[in-house]
This record gives sequence, structure tokens and C-alpha cells, in this order.
Amino acid sequence: MDYKILNELIDNVDKYKAHKKPKNEKDEKGEQIYETLLEHTKRTEKYFNKFWQSKKCDDILDRFCSVLWQDKMIKKKDIEEAKIILKEIIEAIPIFHDLGKINPNFQIEKMVNKEIVRDENFIETKHSFISAIIYLSYFRNKIVNKVKGRKIKDLLKEFILYHAYIIERHHSDIDKIGKFIGKINFKANPDTEQAIKELPISKLIEAITKSKIYMKDLSLKKGSTDNLIASFEDKKFINKNDKRRSEKQGIYICIYIRWLYSLLVASDYYATSEFMNGGSFNEVDDLNNIQDWINVYENTDLMKNIRKYQNENYPMSMENLNKATNINILRSEIFCEAEEQIKNNYQENMFYLEAPTGSGKSNTAMNLSFKLMSLNKDLCKIFWIYPFNHTEQEVSYL
Repeated sequence: MDYKILNELIDNVDKYKAHKKPKNEKDEKGEQIYETLLEHTKRTEKYFNKFWQSKKCDDILDRFCSVLWQDKMIKKKDIEEAKIILKEIIEAIPIFHDLGKINPNFQIEKMVNKEIVRDENFIETKHSFISAIIYLSYFRNKIVNKVKGRKIKDLLKEFILYHAYIIERHHSDIDKIGKFIGKINFKANPDTEQAIKELPISKLIEAITKSKIYMKDLSLKKGSTDNLIASFEDKKFINKNDKRRSEKQGIYICIYIRWLYSLLVASDYYATSEFMNGGSFNEVDDLNNIQDWINVYENTDLMKNIRKYQNENYPMSMENLNKATNINILRSEIFCEAEEQIKNNYQENMFYLEAPTGSGKSNTAMNLSFKLMSLNKDLCKIFWIYPFNHTEQEVSYL
């Protein structure tokens, strides 16, 4: 599947716009410059695939599945097949993420698209929830009706919800998924036919269906989301008898959602920026040549002094260290000892550096980050995070 599938999903897709440039930027004819929905989807898919490759996301997905699908009752063959399908529905996230912009209100009020006729059945201009509903419908139908094997279906059902939720939130922060579940849960609402028709999701589905903009069957109605939600509800709680998801697996699910959310938001941002600024991004913002950064760092006066101490004095005996009055000796000893520990244990996933204020932790941490990236080529980013800028701020806060 790629962005071209929009031609099969949306009637006359070329007339729908995704973004427009500021009014002061016109084309050669003096007219508004638009990015079509098809163009934006193509760009977003391109960046999503770039990030997927550069971040080695196949390896991440393999590790995730190995933790989540540990049930000995599940055949390895079923897990491998489920993993292939899971990747396919992940790759569809950037393709479906903005389909809700077919909303006539969005086109008329946000895009000032003169090719679109107003439809009173649509409410507001929002598009993300419509995108989520279309994704949910399309892949529910694919998993429930086209995937063979109950075990494989059971493994995949909850992920349709997670992905639809990510699409719904891609212009907002990650909120409680229960709110999204509530929006699509017919069962939790009154059972009378009239009451169900009055639900926002029912009205939205009716509006999309009547408009005939979306050319597939939007097969969501009372009962159709029940088994997806049941799959989610059945697995989300920790159970001591191990019949449900473990705490570790629950944490992995949270990471999984935030991981794909960040990939989609970044891809969407890069795609929009490419249109607005008129140029593509050829490289992702990683430290692709770490040695260049290390050379700059090692050439500072501070590092030259530390390396000189390391070559001439490290390690100082405990007797002499107890007599030392120069704090720079302590700083250099901490720096050198931490570096040795990293060299011997770089395969580990987490490290703690604990030392008094003023002992050079920040510089030591920077050096350790560079060392880890030199020793482990899979690492390609440094996140420099401080809760406070100055000790005075911390004291004041406390």
C-alpha cells in the first residue's frame, strides 16, 4: 500500500487540498498556492519511511513483538504472520492520517476551496477524528474479514484501535486513550435505535456515507467496534495469574503508542515544511558523523587538561586522593573512572552517574554520551535534559 490508494478511497481526490501558502505568496498566475491532499500524503509517507529506515524501526518492532507476544500457546508461524500484517497497518498510518480533510467544512472554511460544495450533514471543520474513523473501518474490515486464523486476528485487533487513536491525536498531545474508546463505543451508550443515531460517531458516519466522498463501505455501526474494544479491555489490566498483560508488556504498549505518534507527527511536520518552504529534507537530524563532534569537544581547553591528567596521574591512590585539596583532581578522577566503566559495560541499556554538585557531572555525561555513540553504532541521538538551569532555581523551587 502507498499514497496512490487514495485514488481508490476518495472520489475525485485531486480536488481536495491539505495546505495553502500565505496569501502574499502566489503562483505565476497570481493565484493561491495549494498542496493537494494527495501531494501531502505522498510527502508524509516519504518521511515516515525515511525515519523508519534511519531509526532501524524493523529492529524495534521485532523487540516489541518478542516482548508482547510471549504466550507459549501462540505458534511461531502465527506470530511471524501477525508481525508482517502489523507492519503493513503501521505503514498505512501516514497514508490515512489526513483523509479527514475531505470534510467539506474544512475545505471551504480552512482551504477556501471553491471546488467543494457545502454539506450541512458535516459539523465543524475538524478532520483528525474522521481520519481515525476511516482507518478504523478500513482495517477492521481487513483484519476481521480477510485475515485467516483466529489467533492472528486476536493478536492484531487492539492495534487497529491504537493506530486510529494515534491518527486522531496527531494534531494534539497524547491524551487518555479511554476518551477515544468512548467516542467509538456504541455499546456504552443507550441501546435505543434513535439514541444511537444521535451519537456523534453515528452522525459522522451517516454524513460521510451520504456524501459518497469515501468510496468504500464505512462499516462501523453498533456491534462492529465491540470486539475491538473487548480485545483492548481484556488485555489492558495486570493480572497476577498471568492471564492478562504483564506490567512490562503494558509499559511496552505505552512506548509503542508514543513511538508511532512521534514518527507520524515528525513526518507530518517535515512534509508540511517541505511544501511551505519549497525544499526537501535529505537528512534526518541525527549526529551522522559523531567523530566531527568529538573532535570539537576534545579540542576544548577543559578536555585537553583532563586528558593530560588522565595520561600523567590517573588513577591516583586513595591515600593521595584523600589528601587532595584541588577540586579539579576529584573532577578528573570521576571523569576518568566513569569513562572506564562505560568502556567495559557499554552493552548495557541504562547508566547512573551520581556525584556531588560541582563535581563535573555535566561534562562527564557529555563525554560518556560520545563514548557510547562511538562504541554502539545503533545510537544516533543525544537528549540533553535538565530540570533546572541553576542550583539557585532548584533551592528556590524546593
